[in-house]
Amino acid sequence: MTNGIYVAVHNQSRVPLVSDEGLFIPTGSSAYIGVKRTFYYRLSSPFSDCRKDVDTTLDTDSDYFIKTKKITQYSRRLCYRVCFQYKYVYENCNCTDPSIPVAEVSDPICHSVANLTCVDNQRTKFDKSSIEKACNDDCPEECDSVEYETRLSMAKYPSGYYTDVLGQQNGLSQKFNANGAKPSTSQLSESLVHLTVYYETLKSTGEYPIIGVN
Repeated sequence: MTNGIYVAVHNQSRVPLVSDEGLFIPTGSSAYIGVKRTFYYRLSSPFSDCRKDVDTTLDTDSDYFIKTKKITQYSRRLCYRVCFQYKYVYENCNCTDPSIPVAEVSDPICHSVANLTCVDNQRTKFDKSSIEKACNDDCPEECDSVEYETRLSMAKYPSGYYTDVLGQQNGLSQKFNANGAKPSTSQLSESLVHLTVYYETLKSTGEYPIIGVN
């Protein structure tokens, strides 16, 4: 088993899908994540089927759309996962996939071997494209969205120099050695991750259809 962390870059107004969007950073790594943020603005009907106002709930909205909004700010990607959660996992396993957010705190989480096997069986039946096809009518596409493109580069951490620097920090040695001895490079590399996240560029993109060309 590999030790490390998952990092998801996302808009702070919504809950991320770490299983889909997360980047795995193993311990003993110095990771640099370059981020490109792009805003998309699309025209609604009659130019497309996207929905301009996803903050308002309509009588015609599906239960999965409503559940998604209960969890966080609406996004079609999350709605697809919520649809899969309640339409297939919950209906067949009587509990919810722990990797997907739930709409109610009372919703039971799958934790037994039998439950998790049931979840895996449902995942096997539905890949990304089939989930989108099955839930497409229940999850409208938003006209306005924010997307984050990430670029990851990594190096080994810490170096011998930073091992000495870290070893001089108050209280750090006791966390590794009861006798207060400075931690070795191998001890630190098995437990630490050095992470830097930065913007590479910011831009907005407006997508407008061509009505006609003379």
